[in-house]
Amino acid sequence: ELPITYGFANETAAPQYFTKEIENAFAEWEIESSHKLMFSREDNNPNILIRYSQNNPADLKNKKYVVAYTIPSINSNVLTGMSINFYTKDPLNEYYSKNQVFNTALHEIAHALGFMGHCDNKDNIMYLTKDFKPASYVERKALTEADLNTILLF
Repeated sequence: ELPITYGFANETAAPQYFTKEIENAFAEWEIESSHKLMFSREDNNPNILIRYSQNNPADLKNKKYVVAYTIPSINSNVLTGMSINFYTKDPLNEYYSKNQVFNTALHEIAHALGFMGHCDNKDNIMYLTKDFKPASYVERKALTEADLNTILLF
């Protein structure tokens, strides 16, 4: 049912640009889907809850790199919502950049909409990036036709 609501559990735990870039990513999904997807901010019991954490488990030795992850909320075998959990800092204790937040939000929103897989094409937003400071995070990403077609199947 549209609009799909999203909200923030602890907005003040991250720099303000985090929230702005995540909101920009929701707007990007709306625009690129020609408004077949619609989102509305609702901090009280949203469909998609966004949380911030500073305790990043990323490990430089193993080249593990985590910006965010999405998990379902299930109660009595019923999906009650989705949670997108963002880490605010990288393994070097530096805040993620605006582009990293935006690109990651585009990716995690697709997970929150129900697509739990990944793509082998590096151009697609659903490509799984595991490298520390990958080149794709330097540039601002755009949704591809394949990204849109995948989500609009749902």
